[in-house]
Amino acid sequence: NRVFGVDGDIRITDKDRIYFQALGSSTRYPGSVAAEFGQPEGSLSGGVLDLTYYRNTRNWDILAGYTDISEDFRADLGYIPQVGYRSYYVTNYYSWIAKPGDWFSNLRVMGKVDNMEDRDGNLLYRAMVADFTYEGPMQSYVQARYKRFREGYLGQEYDQNYYHLDSDIYFTSNFYGAIKFVFGDRIDYANSRLGKRFQVRPGISANISRSLKASLTHTYEQLTIDEGRLYTANISQGKIIYQFNARTFVRAIFQYRNYDYAADLYYDEIDPQYRHLFSQFLFSYKINPQTVLFLGYSDDYLGAHDYGLTQADRTFFAKVGYAWSL
Repeated sequence: NRVFGVDGDIRITDKDRIYFQALGSSTRYPGSVAAEFGQPEGSLSGGVLDLTYYRNTRNWDILAGYTDISEDFRADLGYIPQVGYRSYYVTNYYSWIAKPGDWFSNLRVMGKVDNMEDRDGNLLYRAMVADFTYEGPMQSYVQARYKRFREGYLGQEYDQNYYHLDSDIYFTSNFYGAIKFVFGDRIDYANSRLGKRFQVRPGISANISRSLKASLTHTYEQLTIDEGRLYTANISQGKIIYQFNARTFVRAIFQYRNYDYAADLYYDEIDPQYRHLFSQFLFSYKINPQTVLFLGYSDDYLGAHDYGLTQADRTFFAKVGYAWSL
């Protein structure tokens, strides 16, 4: 897989600019890979065109974008998860800038229209979005968003409503808390039907000392359909960082995922329980301003309804990064 391209940033005036990116790719998969993943045989090539117009003033931010990705474009080492579509969007932001003594530091409203179609003109996604953002004392932040959208999936189109509330605040200079709520309609992609989703994600982060930092987040999500609860997901993650000095730190990450499925409501067979425990430990030492050494360890544990958490793999790794100055 070979990818080549050019990108640029053209400043038209002090307030207007255009970003562009044009990419091309040439790809040939081994026959076994093409057969297993439904890819074309032989060589294939494709391209990407991405344009964005941006206007920025004291109170207004206006963005308009267009993207065209061909069916046979591939970027297997890059983050382009979907190909074969055209899309456009227009977004407007208006901000109120605070004056000394105001009860807020920034207020912003946003409106957006978004449209995506496949290369044959079939609808993939069309949305109208509105949100309101408040920023105030103690670096507090609140965002409320509503989205009305229509999504195409496997030949069907689904009308959906999406609600989002996000808030965070620094209780002290060393202690931070956040919580996020998401609810509304969502497609059950495994069974091609519409359901109702509820998600809540609280999190905290603390500077316990000058050297020790820790954070903890938890995500709870449930999807229900007319027949009842389809699944419940719980994901917990903790991170600890200890900074010995300006050159050296160690970091530990733990993540536990716990999924419970109503297997009798799925069209295809599915395990009613899934458990996954991931851990990673990293040591970093900056040898000099241009050279960094990393040493690490990670492992995975898997479990299901008929067996407990069992180690699936373990990995030891070492890496040296060096920055050349030209």
